Amino acid sequence: MIMQEKAIHKEMVFLKQALSTKDDVIELLSDQAIKLDLINSKKDFKEAVYKREEMASTSIGYQIAIPHGISHTVNRAFIGFVQIKDAFHWNHDEKQSVQLIFLIGVPQDNQNNIHLKFISLLSRRLLDDNFRKQLIEVEDVEDAYRALNAINEQLSVEMNMKIVAVTACPTGIAHTYMAQEAIEKECRNRGYEVKVETQGSMGIENELEQEEIDEADAVILAIAVGIDGEERFEEKQDAGKVIQVEPGDVIKDAVRVIDQAENL
Repeated sequence: MIMQEKAIHKEMVFLKQALSTKDDVIELLSDQAIKLDLINSKKDFKEAVYKREEMASTSIGYQIAIPHGISHTVNRAFIGFVQIKDAFHWNHDEKQSVQLIFLIGVPQDNQNNIHLKFISLLSRRLLDDNFRKQLIEVEDVEDAYRALNAINEQLSVEMNMKIVAVTACPTGIAHTYMAQEAIEKECRNRGYEVKVETQGSMGIENELEQEEIDEADAVILAIAVGIDGEERFEEKQDAGKVIQVEPGDVIKDAVRVIDQAENL
């Protein structure tokens, strides 16, 4: 599932809400989600949200809570935001209170972990004291949406990434194809478009066209030997869009390598 629409909707942004419990917030955002046809069953969606809450608290500190539900009732991925007038305890046994709450809805057939991607992006932004202060103090929905839309746009970029790669090892057998599989699997998990050229014992397979390289957001060279056609990547090298790693590094930790590619 490649995200075609924005996940954050202005109609799902609420400010100065005089709510005092987790249930109040989930009810408010679930009601709005069904009005906007983002979900088709409030009951089923809320069950998914509370099921996640039972696993562990979604209060993450910094006066933030990020409840989320993955359910067949979600028509398309969405994120709702509530700014609370007076902070309250997300769970009764927690010392920290919350004032900024993000509710995430994800379709059951989600293949690209959009909720994890958003949580990652949001968490990075929330490390910025000024950004948190802005969300706590903002009084106009348009201003709040404008601040959140920066995350919206970054999420859209990352969910539609195109990655190309070349794998090659000294023998051209096991590591070449294991690295290919590792890159393809992790990219598929994230919903990215991916093509991996192998230069192994069978020669060049799945060869990358120059146009495909030019259109890519990132290039991964998982190589332990010199490769044919390395000049194809010169412009990407100059633009800082190429990472080079050992094939074994990709096999051991493809998540880390793809994370690096995202941040180029």
